[in-house]
Amino acid sequence: MTSISPAKGVFETILDWSQARPAWQRDALRRIVQQGKLSESDIAELVTLCKQGSGAAKTIEPDFLAHHHIPTQSGASEPVSLVSITDVVGVNYLAPDQTLSFHPTGLTIIYGDNGAGKSGYSRILKQSCRARQRGTIEANIYQEGAAKPASATLRFRVGTTEQSPEKWKHGASGNSALDLVSVFDRDCATVHLANQNAIAFRPLGLDVPDELGEACKQVKRTLQAEFDALARSRHPLFTKPTWKETTQTGRALAGLKPTTNFAGVEAFSVLTPENHARLAQLKQDLTLDPAKAAAEQVAKADNLKQVVTSLTSMRGTSADAALNAITAAAIDARIKREAATLAAARAFSSESLPGVGGAIWKELWESARRFSADATGKIFPPALSDPCPLCLQPLGDDAVERVNRFENFIQLDTERVAVASEKLAASSLRSLKAASFNIEVCQAGLREIALRNPELAKQSRRYVAATRLRRYLAVKAAKGGETAILVALPADPIDAIFGLETSTRNYAAEIRKTADAEARKKVEQEVAELDDRVILAGILPEIKTEIERLKSVKFLEACSEDTTTNLITRFASEIADQVLTPKLRDRFLQEIVKLAADKVRVEIIRSKSDSGTPHYQIKLLASPRSKVAQILSEGEQTCVALAAFLTELATATNSSALVFDDPVTSLDHRWRKRVAMRLAEESKNRQIIVFTHDLIFVNDLLDLTKTDNCVTLGRSPKGVGAVTPGLPWKGKGVKHRIDGLEKDARAAKLLYEADDEDGYNNSVVTLYDKLRATWERAVEEVVFFGVVQRHRDYIDTSNIRKATVLNDADCDQLRAAYKTCSEIVKGHDPSRGRNAAPPVPDQLLRNIAELRAWVDSLRARQKVIPDSQ
Repeated sequence: MTSISPAKGVFETILDWSQARPAWQRDALRRIVQQGKLSESDIAELVTLCKQGSGAAKTIEPDFLAHHHIPTQSGASEPVSLVSITDVVGVNYLAPDQTLSFHPTGLTIIYGDNGAGKSGYSRILKQSCRARQRGTIEANIYQEGAAKPASATLRFRVGTTEQSPEKWKHGASGNSALDLVSVFDRDCATVHLANQNAIAFRPLGLDVPDELGEACKQVKRTLQAEFDALARSRHPLFTKPTWKETTQTGRALAGLKPTTNFAGVEAFSVLTPENHARLAQLKQDLTLDPAKAAAEQVAKADNLKQVVTSLTSMRGTSADAALNAITAAAIDARIKREAATLAAARAFSSESLPGVGGAIWKELWESARRFSADATGKIFPPALSDPCPLCLQPLGDDAVERVNRFENFIQLDTERVAVASEKLAASSLRSLKAASFNIEVCQAGLREIALRNPELAKQSRRYVAATRLRRYLAVKAAKGGETAILVALPADPIDAIFGLETSTRNYAAEIRKTADAEARKKVEQEVAELDDRVILAGILPEIKTEIERLKSVKFLEACSEDTTTNLITRFASEIADQVLTPKLRDRFLQEIVKLAADKVRVEIIRSKSDSGTPHYQIKLLASPRSKVAQILSEGEQTCVALAAFLTELATATNSSALVFDDPVTSLDHRWRKRVAMRLAEESKNRQIIVFTHDLIFVNDLLDLTKTDNCVTLGRSPKGVGAVTPGLPWKGKGVKHRIDGLEKDARAAKLLYEADDEDGYNNSVVTLYDKLRATWERAVEEVVFFGVVQRHRDYIDTSNIRKATVLNDADCDQLRAAYKTCSEIVKGHDPSRGRNAAPPVPDQLLRNIAELRAWVDSLRARQKVIPDSQ
């Protein structure tokens, strides 16, 4: 429950409450307190601030409601009064270099016809002082390049002390002391006429939550318009989808959210060549006979297996260990042969025949051994005296010794080892040469790989070429008995090809299963999944746009949460219940009685809350259900507005100035007189400034207050609002008229002395016309002492005694002077034969002096008559 401390008041309570509101509402409250109604540009900026509160980039710095923004009316101890308005620039068509002064106490009347500049000056006061609706000020639309913004200098007093001049500028924060000066006009009234309801009364400050609630509605409407635009911008693709609801892709697209990771969607949309191939294959397979299609897949798998087998063989044959073993055997045979050769050199060094001990010789030797054993059955080499199978004669001692030496060489280890090593190397080399490096047998498998994975096919051929090159290098090295320098093997494709074989066999099994309805349904689902992923890949830009749209929708929804009015309505109801006290209601009824007597019998009734300040409607006492707006006249509504305005001020602790701008517009003489009486009464307690174009109302005010503080506004070559002290001639009293006549007579005398005959003649006629009118006004104002006045609906009998001072001599003088004026004034067409010269200036001045003396004589005699009790 909000509690309003007497030390704080409504505005400070609003300030405390605002601390917990969103930033944009705190800024809105500042604008409402400073200027009343919010403009379209205000709402646009508040929408921006509301969005910033939900995370949008900051482009406007909020300006929160602070203590220096709130009016200080309830806290002032001394009244504030206005002294003058000067240095006006850029305010409508107001003329420059004018000073509009106000009397510091009592009543000041600012009179002017329509279009004389009254509204321009009142707009300055509405902007700089306190007004319900401050409105705006336009520059001179008739002047190109007119000064902006509007500005003026305001002089004012606090108590009896004049303050430093206030340099006011339109739109800028003003002096808080001037907030104590209140301005009333139809727009600023605290009585409002609703379209369907009646008039709602809201005391000072209670309209702030109401305006905040309305701002919430306008901001929400703007956000809703953006939301609707986003709804219309949704791509038709998402209302009539081409994907299937049963697929993973379809469910994901149907469930797009502001938080959806587009990068993940994009990654999911990427299909590999294998995916495309499988999709095409599955679609084709669904049109084929399952058994036949499965057999084809098995054949493909067998071809792939042949590739795996061939490459596996090549991998084993061309491995580093295998090739290095072959070249190592060749190197070992070479080394051992070199050792055997060295031994042979030693064994046959004495032989004169070349080649003994060499390879050919060893072949011959072994052939002889086989011949001896097979043909003669004798061992070889032969013994002494045995015939030699080579030379075919018995051997002598030398020959036996030689053949035994040769046999010993053959039987030595070096030779045996060399021979064995050479056999091993030769065998290994034969095996390497015999190994198959031919891929012709697996061409079908390689073609299948190329169809399904072109890169893997290239990798397989590179692998085969590398194994062949390694074999060639190994053979070459082995033949030379050298170490092979092998090229590196590229990446092994065997496992990948084996994977293709496995997946192909599995796929064959799946095809066989498609003969089963349930299994076929799974294949169809896979086709649908792949098809939708293809669709997904083609609409990525639309998906990205939709995710961004959903983010914007979520953002606007978050913004809209800050436009709810429940808490505002509750707060407004609480402070209204405490501010609008029975005392305030009683005061309102008192004001209504003063302004309308028993003609308008109304009371304040609490109405329902509406997103802001609760309304207190004005209801007819006799018929609470009747719509007051349809019952009260425009004049009655004005009286209710004035009553509400004065009631609101009754709660203040000071008696600062009040400004009324045409307060009796649309009022007849009965209502007008009551308003004049109420303002005259109030002028005894504070400074009252009245702008009006109604001379009858002016006369009522003058009659009730006897004030002499009047100013007339008029037009000049420089613009409107030209200030002239006093009232215009038609509104002046006798004293001011006589003063004016004397001034104009002296001006006419200058024309006479300048021999300006026509100018002087015209001036004289005008002056005597005014002089005659002043004699007439003197009868009303002086002779009858205000007992009877034109345009007044009553006779003031309290002063009738003072009318008794008139005697016969007074009447004769009046008649003679009136006759003189009538003869000079061209009220009728004069005879052509008459061409009388006008009175000379001295005569004119004497005639005016006679009127002054006559008036002074009557007033002197009236003073000695006591006032009626």
